Amino acid sequence: MSESLTNTLASTSELIAALSRIEINKMTPAELDLAMAFSLAGVRVAVPIFEAVKLENDKIFVYTNQQWRPFSATSNWDDFGLVINNTQLVMSTHSAANVEGAPAPYWYSAQASFGGTKFNAGTDIRIAVGRAVASLLRSLK
Repeated sequence: MSESLTNTLASTSELIAALSRIEINKMTPAELDLAMAFSLAGVRVAVPIFEAVKLENDKIFVYTNQQWRPFSATSNWDDFGLVINNTQLVMSTHSAANVEGAPAPYWYSAQASFGGTKFNAGTDIRIAVGRAVASLLRSLK
């Protein structure tokens, strides 16, 4: 996670502002996780299913069912499922079979279906979705 985020025990609005200053394609998985956690806490984007989000020792925690629990949609498929089930996204798988030097046989895209976000792609669907959510979070100031 970038130093600008870890050195800040900030409010939600300050953390979102810090996330907004990072170029989306350069965001780390942890920074994308933070953006997705905020979206699921009802910060501008998704159906709220978490009551709060906190950053503690470079780990993201969400408050739900009267307890704090870790959250990492880029590495935990259950957390990722919460994101795609509660955020209006369009996702797609594309063949890279005919692309010389392609790192994988497929690449993925995700785009928010409202808010005018740009097309975001990657070789991991969780990263592509994280970028789309981060872009949407940024566009709905």
